Amino acid sequence: MNSSISSQYKNEGFENDDKYLVSFTAGSSADSRTPSPASTPQCNLRYNESRSHMIIEVPVSQLRKMKKAEGTVSVNRETQHFCETTTMHGPKRIFKGKRWATLFWFIMVSCSLGLLITQVVILASEYLSKPTVSDVSFLINEDGMEFPLVTVCNLNPIRKSYINEMNKTGDVYPEMINYLMQWFTEIPTLLGTADRQTLHQGNEELGLYQKNHPDFTADKFFMEAGFECTEVIKLCTFQGELFDCCALATPILTPLGKCFTIDLSKSPKSFMHKQTEPGIQAGLAITLDAHLEEQFDGTSNSMEALFTNSFVDGFRYFVHPPNTVPHLASDEFTVSPNSVAYSAISSDRVSWNYVLLPSHQWGNCTEDYPSGIESNLPYSSGNCLALCKAKYYSDHCGCTPALYNIENTTKECTPYETFTCVDTKLSHHTQGRLEFQPPSCTRCAQQCNSLVFRAYNSYGSQFSAGAFNWLRAKNSNWTVGHMKANFQMINIFYRDMAYTEYNQVQDASITQLLSDIGGNMGMFLGMSVITITEICLFFSKVFWIGFSKKRRGYMYSKKISEKTHEREVCETVEKMKVISFHGNLSTLANTTGGASFKNIPSNENVEFRINLKDLADQLDSDSGYSRTEEGKSRSSIQRY
Repeated sequence: MNSSISSQYKNEGFENDDKYLVSFTAGSSADSRTPSPASTPQCNLRYNESRSHMIIEVPVSQLRKMKKAEGTVSVNRETQHFCETTTMHGPKRIFKGKRWATLFWFIMVSCSLGLLITQVVILASEYLSKPTVSDVSFLINEDGMEFPLVTVCNLNPIRKSYINEMNKTGDVYPEMINYLMQWFTEIPTLLGTADRQTLHQGNEELGLYQKNHPDFTADKFFMEAGFECTEVIKLCTFQGELFDCCALATPILTPLGKCFTIDLSKSPKSFMHKQTEPGIQAGLAITLDAHLEEQFDGTSNSMEALFTNSFVDGFRYFVHPPNTVPHLASDEFTVSPNSVAYSAISSDRVSWNYVLLPSHQWGNCTEDYPSGIESNLPYSSGNCLALCKAKYYSDHCGCTPALYNIENTTKECTPYETFTCVDTKLSHHTQGRLEFQPPSCTRCAQQCNSLVFRAYNSYGSQFSAGAFNWLRAKNSNWTVGHMKANFQMINIFYRDMAYTEYNQVQDASITQLLSDIGGNMGMFLGMSVITITEICLFFSKVFWIGFSKKRRGYMYSKKISEKTHEREVCETVEKMKVISFHGNLSTLANTTGGASFKNIPSNENVEFRINLKDLADQLDSDSGYSRTEEGKSRSSIQRY
């Protein structure tokens, strides 16, 4: 083929028409006939001046690409399109790879996919386990620390003088008083130490007394028989300043009888609301009088000594937050006569505001009572347990032991009724032994916000002579003998102005989970959210191909149409190759089904045009063709 002549050739059909022109140059005329539209591929034939050569220009690369295509809607085409366009690493290399390269990349992608799935399962499992951690903070309060409530209880709950006054009618018997001392006894202790016959006798005597005195109740008895505030609380100082404790004290009924709760926040003096300096000198000091002379000791024709809930004389006190039941919200501390107790609240022993997470935030705390339990008291685990047990005994026994009746809303069981109910309804006799299973109140979860006080306790015995002189200076009526036998002192203070706060927080979040999964997706397969969308679209198309009969029919007809078009193009190209090989038009006449070119004038052009209109845009993008650059347009044409 004459390359010099070809380089001067300008393909007018390619430049000015939407059909790609294949020309055979056979003459010198510059005119060209306008081809008529046809449904089959056409070619243009041109002669050069010598008539010795025919120039054939065919877009072979595009035809070969068309030949390989099996249809844009087929599964293979969809797979090829997905592999070439997806942002995920690996599928394109598998699809385009040859032999060992395909196997290598398939193994690599499979291993990466396996590792990704493993990591995602681990991350999801950790998230679904709802992990939590504790955030511990050490806080310093420069403005001072809110002082807790202090409840003090005399271990001798009744006065001998009151019982003697009560017995003026002659119908108070020692058995009834001893029976009343069992009123707040713990049920396991009651079952282990009480005697059924003794309890029965005491219950009979109490019933007879209530028949003669209808207004008599056990609660009223303990409140009236107990000591008054001024009788037991003698002196109070805060930060070294004396004040009237009883003005800030409230009497309450506990399992220890009548007690008094001291709340410094009620003081009109604002400096008493907080302890502003660490140490014993800035805390609360209370001097107490046990009044042991008011105990029954079995002498002077009095009743035998009564056994209460303690084996020692003196006081029991509780350090607790506001709006709580003392014996349910605090540890118990005991001090005996002629001794001093020191309770140092320290930062490593007091936890302000255990801030826990509720169940909907992966925690196990709550601020509401479980179903079936109603109360006006603030929620706490101790209150919930007491109310739960009260409901249990009320449902099974028809009454509630006084120890659990913290709201006084239900009928109280006498000790004999409690013993009988547990013995006959709530226990099992095994080999002559009584086995009692207490009620399980697992629904009572920990409260979300709690204030718990812990203290270091130390004790000193025997008041000094100087202490007696100081006390007598406050009240000359106090004798040394009485003070030695009855006085004790408790000191409650903050050891430092700091506290530890515990916060329960979630150890995982949905944002962290997505970030971790996204990081693993990028590391193993180069995937992103866009990749997931691409995969979903790919599988949806494949699924629709298998699901829709209409879609399959359309695919089949589309594929047949493209195969037919491809075969016609290939046949045309083969004919042109024959023409190029023989170099004359007679062969063309034989290979074109009898079309004659014998009478064509030498000054006219004979054109045979291939109709590739549907592939024009694709050819331009793949070949890098530009209509303004002649060199590039000719470089996209294969010459034979």
